[in-house]
Amino acid sequence: MTRKELVELWGALSRPISDADLARCNCGGTVELLECRECGFQYFDPRLAGDEQFYHSLDVGNDLYYNKSRPEFEVAVTLATQRGYSSVFDIGCGSGSFLDLCKKKGFATYGLELNTDAADEAGTKGHRIWKALIDDTFVEAHRGKYDLVTMFQVMEHVPHPVALLAQASELLSDRGVLMISVPNRQGIYRLFPLDPHQWPPHHLSRWRTKDFSRLATEANLQLETISGDQTHGSDIVGRFTSNETLRKSLGIPASKIPLSLVRAAALLYRKLGLKYVVRNCGTSIYATYRRK
Repeated sequence: MTRKELVELWGALSRPISDADLARCNCGGTVELLECRECGFQYFDPRLAGDEQFYHSLDVGNDLYYNKSRPEFEVAVTLATQRGYSSVFDIGCGSGSFLDLCKKKGFATYGLELNTDAADEAGTKGHRIWKALIDDTFVEAHRGKYDLVTMFQVMEHVPHPVALLAQASELLSDRGVLMISVPNRQGIYRLFPLDPHQWPPHHLSRWRTKDFSRLATEANLQLETISGDQTHGSDIVGRFTSNETLRKSLGIPASKIPLSLVRAAALLYRKLGLKYVVRNCGTSIYATYRRK
């Protein structure tokens, strides 16, 4: 993918990302997707990570950037309720939508967010928010304090996900668990390969369910559960048509697969109830970990 193409793709999605934004984040003329020869994990050069100004550009006038609801939110709240937890710490909490849900359920809510505007908004809603990186100093001050630590749609943004996971686990109480979610490269995104969100400076890695076991080994944690979103028929049509729009923005000919066939396949998918059969093929996969 070239830098020029990424600018065009962001523009097609009405996002104000410029060539200067990409250049500032070290994106050269071409951005290359890399793959581990041993395990097949896909990643990008960690030096291509987006900076605060890049994310601020994405967030300006865009109410959709920080999701107000995600399937993993309910999964996490149910888990915390069933286990009798009392505190939740959300890393990358955005404007606090997940913490809002937790607060309504009676949990003490804490979060960390580097986007200052989003962090300020979360703080006005009664959550204790830190605008800081998780480093050794932060870990030492918060070690063992929280029952549920969450990182929703965070790991794919960071240069060193294993180190982040290991540090986040240090915040867990003795009975606590860490829950993460990431976009599923083997799910619905197969129909949306041109989505610029899946490329630097926005995302630096692409995940499969099998990567979670390796992640546990590397971070010296115990993997408890793996689950994921369901794929809905409307998602199939929506992702396909969005990718067609992006193809057009780059001057790529339309897909040889007609939209009518995609719609028919989506209808059949719904009628047969295949969302209950085809597991973990939606937009995201998630997992829970505990310290050994």
